[in-house]
Amino acid sequence: MFKKQLKQLIPRQSDVSLAQILSRYERQMKINEKRIKEADLMDTLEKDALVQKRRNSRLQRSRDLRMMQSELMAKLE
Repeated sequence: MFKKQLKQLIPRQSDVSLAQILSRYERQMKINEKRIKEADLMDTLEKDALVQKRRNSRLQRSRDLRMMQSELMAKLE
């Protein structure tokens, strides 16, 4: 009877090892999830920056074309 109680109170080495492996795995999973989220955020930010850059270049081109048209109209008048 005492041996049975003692076995229940003292964890086996395999249980301890398994718990350590499990905690390490969970920690690594959290780290990996964080890295994935950061990578996704960076991708999103880069895409947004590229879209904004294209938009600005189109706006500038439109302004330049309007300016050239205005100059041409001024010359014709």
